[in-house]
Amino acid sequence: MAGLEKVCEFSGEYPGSLMYGYKRNLIQIMPKYRKLFRGADAYVEINRVTPVIAFPSGGYTDLNEWTEDLLQYKGNRILNEYYFTLVVSNPELKGEVSGRYYNWTFDLKDTLKRLKRLLKCRNLKVIYNLEK
Repeated sequence: MAGLEKVCEFSGEYPGSLMYGYKRNLIQIMPKYRKLFRGADAYVEINRVTPVIAFPSGGYTDLNEWTEDLLQYKGNRILNEYYFTLVVSNPELKGEVSGRYYNWTFDLKDTLKRLKRLLKCRNLKVIYNLEK
C-alpha cells in the first residue's frame, strides 16, 4: 500500500520516497511534469471532511473512534481532514488517473494556494461534493 502512494499519478513513474516531498499539500505529480498543467481547465472537488484528533507526537486518529476524555490531554486537538480531487478536462493531462487526481490534506487553504500556483490561475473553482 505504501508503494502506491509513491507513484506519479500523471506518468505512472515510481520515484520512491522522493514523492512525499513532491506531493506535500498537492497532488502526486513529479516536478518535471508540473509545467504541463499551466493554464489547464480544472476545478477542485472536496469529497469528504473527516474530523480527527491530532496528537503532539504527529499521529492522528478518527474522532469517532475515541472518547471525549482524549481531548483533555495537553496538546491533543481536533483537525479536519479534507479529501479532494483535482479534475482536469484537458485530454493531454488525463495521465494514469483519467484526469482525476486524488489526495488529502489537513490544510485546505494552503493546498488550494498550491493548486492555483500549479495551474497558474487566479481563481480556482471549488465544489463541495460531500458524502453523506
